[in-house]
Amino acid sequence: MTALEIVLIRHGEQIRHPGDPGLSHDGVRSAQRAAAQLTREPATALYTSPLRRAAETAAVIGTAVGLPVTPDPRLAERMNWGPEHYRDFEHFLAEWRRCAEDRHHRPPDGDSSAEAGRRMLEFLDGLPAAAGPVLAVTHGGIVVDLLRELFGDVEVRRLGRDLISDGVPHCSLTTLVRGSAGFRVSGVGR
Repeated sequence: MTALEIVLIRHGEQIRHPGDPGLSHDGVRSAQRAAAQLTREPATALYTSPLRRAAETAAVIGTAVGLPVTPDPRLAERMNWGPEHYRDFEHFLAEWRRCAEDRHHRPPDGDSSAEAGRRMLEFLDGLPAAAGPVLAVTHGGIVVDLLRELFGDVEVRRLGRDLISDGVPHCSLTTLVRGSAGFRVSGVGR
């Protein structure tokens, strides 16, 4: 099996608003910086979560790297802040922390951390071998959920002491390599 490099990009900072908010001005600028970084090596495909903040980030990156953007629902976050499930943002954050602490706790509006990690792994396993990196714009929680699924909590804490509680920064890159022996990490949240 030929090794495949997969670059997971967390979306840019979104407007703090429930539902499916778009990028803030800072989020657009950080997406542009990530896009400039991604032009250094030709990518072969670009996928995105269908949530607006990820799709807007992917559009900026797609323009810079010259690739069409393909939405994939498996890249969506494990849960999303909205008034239909959470009385306020603090209630959402409490539920988020509970999901991080208990990988099998399912929030009222989404997947458990374990389910989200498996969903993301299903996406990665379905990627065909490619000559260059595959880019996927997704979310901070599900990147960590995937890492926990692949490597376990002890290794994730070794990769970054606060990854499980804090996730990866906006517009950071997490690079995985899929080879005949499985997955390995070549960078987290850079």
